[in-house]
Amino acid sequence: MDDRFALAFNHFRTLVGGKQEVRRVTLAHQVYAAYRRQGVGAMQQMVARGEKYSSLVQNAARRFHIDPDLLLGIAAAESSFLPRNSPDDGLGLFQITRVPKIVENEAQKQFSGQKLSIIDDRYNAYLAAATFKYYLDEMHGDLLLGLLAYNIGPANGGLRFIMQKYGVTDFTTIQPYLQHLPRDYPIRVLSYALAFRLWRQEGSLPAYQEGSNALRIQRIGIPGLTSDF
Repeated sequence: MDDRFALAFNHFRTLVGGKQEVRRVTLAHQVYAAYRRQGVGAMQQMVARGEKYSSLVQNAARRFHIDPDLLLGIAAAESSFLPRNSPDDGLGLFQITRVPKIVENEAQKQFSGQKLSIIDDRYNAYLAAATFKYYLDEMHGDLLLGLLAYNIGPANGGLRFIMQKYGVTDFTTIQPYLQHLPRDYPIRVLSYALAFRLWRQEGSLPAYQEGSNALRIQRIGIPGLTSDF
């Protein structure tokens, strides 16, 4: 996968993959644009704050078979790794509000016999991982819809109710029916997840617009959205 051939290979993927691949590429470039807008300095600050919680988040992600960089991206989008109680009732590292009872039971299995507090960082992370896995399964593995469902939560029937009400089937067609922030949420999560993956694999956060960094970053790929080559 020499950089000189990456552009031609991407064109080939689009040719073979058709509309589905075009949709994936479009979403990927939205994530790359968000990563670029944040800037290297802001992303480095986020990654540095996340280091304190990296181990417990990775353990929670592994338990529920989630990409750890994705779960770190959710934490970054939810609290910027500054756990707190928010006016909208969000609690802790992942700003947990209401979660389905089945999710709570799954998370509690990991803490048998322990007294649990939702603001405990480790329990908060396990609740988040179990919740995201639940919504990802509900959305049949669609990453963008899974992230949207996580953000919207169960209030008023949740994302599934909205999709049924308006007859929409994917992330693109549902956007007109969402408020601005939920619409942006999956892209923000994935831009942070990309930063964590780059840091883990490269030990640095390259500026997207400099030199051949764009091709290198695209080759590394976005967690959950694009695959490593």
